[in-house]
Amino acid sequence: GWAGGVSTAIVMDEHPHGHMSSLGFDNRPGQRALLGSWPYREEPRQRSQCELDPTKQSLFTPVITYFTLSPGNSVEFSFHLFTGSSDPHAFAPVLRESFEWFDPAYPLKPWYPLVEGADHAAHGLFHYYYDPEFRALWETCSYERYFAKNDRFQERFDMHTGFVSGIPYAFAMLVYGQQKNRPDISEAGKNVIDFCCENLTEYGTFWSKFSKEEGWTTGWPSPQTIKGSPTMGSKGGELQARTIAEATLFAARGVKRVKSAQSRDLWTRAVTKNLDYVLKVMRPDGNTGASYQIKDGSVAYWDGEEGIHWISAFIEGYRITQNEKYLQAAIKAGTFFEASVNDAYMSGAPEGSHLLVTSEDAQNATMAYTLLWEETKSEHWKDVAMKSFDLFMTFRWQYNTVFPEMTILDQYDYRTKGLDISSPNNVHLHPFGPLVLEEMVKLWETTGDSYLIRQIRNNIQGCHQMMAQADGVFDARRGMMTERWHQTPSGVPKGGTLQLAHSWCSGCLLLADNFLAEYGSVMIDGRTGELVALEALGVTGSPKAWRVMNQWKTNLTIQVVIREAHGQFLSGKIRKEFKGGTQRVSLTIKAGETVKIQWLKAKVKR
Repeated sequence: GWAGGVSTAIVMDEHPHGHMSSLGFDNRPGQRALLGSWPYREEPRQRSQCELDPTKQSLFTPVITYFTLSPGNSVEFSFHLFTGSSDPHAFAPVLRESFEWFDPAYPLKPWYPLVEGADHAAHGLFHYYYDPEFRALWETCSYERYFAKNDRFQERFDMHTGFVSGIPYAFAMLVYGQQKNRPDISEAGKNVIDFCCENLTEYGTFWSKFSKEEGWTTGWPSPQTIKGSPTMGSKGGELQARTIAEATLFAARGVKRVKSAQSRDLWTRAVTKNLDYVLKVMRPDGNTGASYQIKDGSVAYWDGEEGIHWISAFIEGYRITQNEKYLQAAIKAGTFFEASVNDAYMSGAPEGSHLLVTSEDAQNATMAYTLLWEETKSEHWKDVAMKSFDLFMTFRWQYNTVFPEMTILDQYDYRTKGLDISSPNNVHLHPFGPLVLEEMVKLWETTGDSYLIRQIRNNIQGCHQMMAQADGVFDARRGMMTERWHQTPSGVPKGGTLQLAHSWCSGCLLLADNFLAEYGSVMIDGRTGELVALEALGVTGSPKAWRVMNQWKTNLTIQVVIREAHGQFLSGKIRKEFKGGTQRVSLTIKAGETVKIQWLKAKVKR
């Protein structure tokens, strides 16, 4: 909390002495305070919507739990209290310090190695979401076809061009197919991007959504625009900036990977038309707009940070065209949105969430400013990227929640560490984090920030849970993954899930796994000797004798990435001497085998 020119923070363990604690605010005039309670209490009324019934007023009363203390006994409980400056980013050192307490205390438990996760995700996208008849990647699948009432398991026949379906995840299929010699999956991804690029609006932009019933249309409207369900499509009349910017961004990345010259030309034209449209409507101060009216192509909303994603799209457009105007537009937009990062307040990234704070806003800012730094080499943009990352981490769970017995998350021993809260308005953990893994790894490579790479590890391994690895796992089909794990009651009781699979969930995981397959998945900081395995491997020891265990039943070939590699790498018969830069070493670790890795930093003459 911030008040009176200072900031304060309180941190408590979740379950001291077997009972849940709680944190809160007292915001009465003259009595503002941070509250820590043990046992748990929730007031002035319970927050969860899953039990709220206006006809039963007792459900609106506070939740207060009790602990019985017998005569002669005592308990001790502790908390950490922080004070800081009035800086909106004063939370960052608090989070970093609490991370150091929690991280070693709460183990991860991924279900499979990254390579198998990629296989499961690609299988699900290809078999359950991709529809060759429409060249579409449908958004949602029911675990059981009975509830969808059709043989394709589809809950709704909709495809967004970005955000929750469409081009980003078709791009993931394209790359996976190339990596694994699966031309059928690669071709499916190409077909989806072709379809999106062939059908642009009269203003040159992507549509928000393709619907089997409506055809090409707009997406979920802003809640300020229309009452009722946000899935009302064309009735909202808006093209939301994040959705079409993300489609543009990944179409540009696809240009660099697709083998078909015809598709390459088609996608390049679509990218440039989108970017040229934004150049026309962008304000002189760099504001790209939050959404656009389909009726006349004008900007519907200027407020909110939906448009920050155009920075990334401009950078990728510049990379495939070398047109300087796109790079300059990215810099101008970066300058405008930097104020929102500095204020630590961003909103609106998901469709239907205009002016609502979400984890995806800070996530998209991290991507945007990392790409700006990467292209310009400006230390300023790297600093803004790190600020965006720290803001993103305010949504990241640092410990493993205790679930009620016999709930599905309890039974599957689900670990919450490393997952992100969707938003304060939509409180559940979701797997969007891997979408920006590539940029975060690049940030680590240049900064060597240990906190950053360990947060990346926690997220990617945490997301390798609850995606079905076989038909029938939690009644789903192989490669299906839901978007909602409920770490607290919020429409669904704590310990439950949304029993509906989403293409973007498997798609985000596939994007990250594809990148790590090419970049490398075991990271060593050549300066400090620290080793962090993004691949789910057992790691013990120190730089002079790291022991890395393959706990899986299959052999793994991994790439070790060494930043600032000035020294000697040793493992078995491998002897490599490096004189700087980022270097890679390939290792094969047999199933159940433990290998010894040594990094001997060279002495630097001064």
